[in-house]
Amino acid sequence: MARDIDTLERVTVQIPDMFVSFLAEPPRFNPNYKQVKAKSDAWISECVFPLVHPAEVPGFSQTVFDNGELRDKPTAAAVVMQSLMSPMIDCCWQEANISGGERLPIVKVHDTVWRRLQRDSSKGIQRRFSKAMADYCAGALMHVEDLSAHKIPPTPDEMLKMRQLSAGVSPLFSLVEYAHALRIPDHVFDHPVIQEIEQLGIDFVLITNDILSYMKEEGESVPHNLVAVARMSGLQAQEAFDYIGNMLNSRYERWEKALGEMPYWGEEINKHAERYVRGVADVVRANLYWR
Repeated sequence: MARDIDTLERVTVQIPDMFVSFLAEPPRFNPNYKQVKAKSDAWISECVFPLVHPAEVPGFSQTVFDNGELRDKPTAAAVVMQSLMSPMIDCCWQEANISGGERLPIVKVHDTVWRRLQRDSSKGIQRRFSKAMADYCAGALMHVEDLSAHKIPPTPDEMLKMRQLSAGVSPLFSLVEYAHALRIPDHVFDHPVIQEIEQLGIDFVLITNDILSYMKEEGESVPHNLVAVARMSGLQAQEAFDYIGNMLNSRYERWEKALGEMPYWGEEINKHAERYVRGVADVVRANLYWR
């Protein structure tokens, strides 16, 4: 169901089939998932909501930039982003560097992630994660500034380009590299095929997210949604979903093409590079099935 924004009446639409190509394969669950999830939820609850029982923890609405209290406050959002990035600016970061001012609980959670990356990962992983987080901060601030100024990109393609940074997908790729202890030289990440795969991974997450969350975000008056932008450009509800579905389908074709063009860097490097590509696909699959 979707709400027709011209008549405020509910209309029935057929959404695109998203369970195709590599996404047709259902996700495999780690046998330790439930145990680890419980510990992770308790840890985040303790860090962010220390006085609240885990079962009563609300969503993180006060620390996100689409429908939280910072959604249209560029100055306040910039302060949070500067706080988030400050530990990663200096590669010789120590705890003392960030102890001078009060840091939001969610930023403190990020601090511990960065500390462990510094301790247990290569300089390449740290550099890629830091760069991805810097891109996210820049994109999120652009997002907040546009919302504050009531500025909406005029086409879905321009909206997608803006959200490719602000959605914060690319930092997850570095965490895949870290979690699997992958050893991949910098020149592999500089290759156009790997960059295409990463870009497509981001786009898959964004497009499927916006298709599935359109009704929710419309109800929350969140205009930064690909389907919403297509509707505001003049398309009827079904036309808008079809248009965004075509954007998705074109990327399935590009994904298969990129996989077929993977270079050969040597047996050991390719083994790690192919595991990295599977990790990018896992991020996309997890986002779709979680939705």
